[in-house]
Amino acid sequence: MTLTETAAFTKKAFVFIFVFFIILIISVFSVRAYLASEKAKIKPAEEKADLKYGLLPKPSLEKSLADSSGYNYTLNTEDGKLPTEFPKLINIYFIPKLGTTLLAGDRAKLLAKNFKFDQGPNILSPTKYQFTDSGNGEITIDLDTSNFKYTREASLSAEETPNLIADQPTMSQQFRDFLKRTDLLKTQLTSGRVYIEYETGSQNTSNTAVITLWQNDVDKLPIVTSNFKEGLIRTIANKSINEDNRYEFFDYNYWDIDSTNFATYPVKDINLAFEELKKGQSSVVIEPVSPNISIVKVYLAYLLSKKYTPYLQPVYVFEGENQSFAAIVSAIPEENLEK
Repeated sequence: MTLTETAAFTKKAFVFIFVFFIILIISVFSVRAYLASEKAKIKPAEEKADLKYGLLPKPSLEKSLADSSGYNYTLNTEDGKLPTEFPKLINIYFIPKLGTTLLAGDRAKLLAKNFKFDQGPNILSPTKYQFTDSGNGEITIDLDTSNFKYTREASLSAEETPNLIADQPTMSQQFRDFLKRTDLLKTQLTSGRVYIEYETGSQNTSNTAVITLWQNDVDKLPIVTSNFKEGLIRTIANKSINEDNRYEFFDYNYWDIDSTNFATYPVKDINLAFEELKKGQSSVVIEPVSPNISIVKVYLAYLLSKKYTPYLQPVYVFEGENQSFAAIVSAIPEENLEK
């Protein structure tokens, strides 16, 4: 083969190899594009609710303050629409109950002693003990749950009563410290919301204030109650610098949510929940003064009630401007609830 023939052959071979690689690259990209297209057509399998608790009891709500079907609703959320970012499934958590055991009476006596109620017990029922102090104070303790309520008269000396009641941050910290000292600051109370309302609306002219505490958020959802503006833990504090005399009234209801024991259930469509609100299938927890309701917030929350219920369930909350109105609708579809 001459040099000319060799050069011509080499040139043809180079062109062939170049064309081959171009075709190979185009083929690879075409196959990848095809596979990606086919994969996109395949819908991922949707996670299904396990429904392991079976039919759930209906949410434990107190009687509605009004019929929600009697109002005219306008959506004044940020975009004027109902939110759409709600999950399709949600965790339902188990709430255990202590139950009355042989140690329940001893627990009640120790609790009463911590609060300086040293007389008793007066047995009101198989599950309720009452203790008193040397004044007119009394505490009633539920043996099943260790929840309690007490009242006592404040007899404050001039030395322990400053001119001004504590400010809100101080009052909030004092109350948490009090709960910690009495072994009542449970883990699920450490970061819950606190709301404080002065007797006259002003710190400068008030002798007492109501402090209310909610349990911690669960899965980044707030805890709400049927009273809505009140948590299940509520006290009335006075000016006293002595914490044993500071709290004249104390209503303590705490449910220990088991974060390791849960089931998954579907979440009701928000549009259906809104229709139920308009049809009166809700619980109005803040009654408005006007029949025209401007809804500015719609969100998911978990409901806790004073009455024991074995499961922590989600609800939709519809709020008016400045909490001038609030209503709660169950977020669990009707087919997953007991009749």
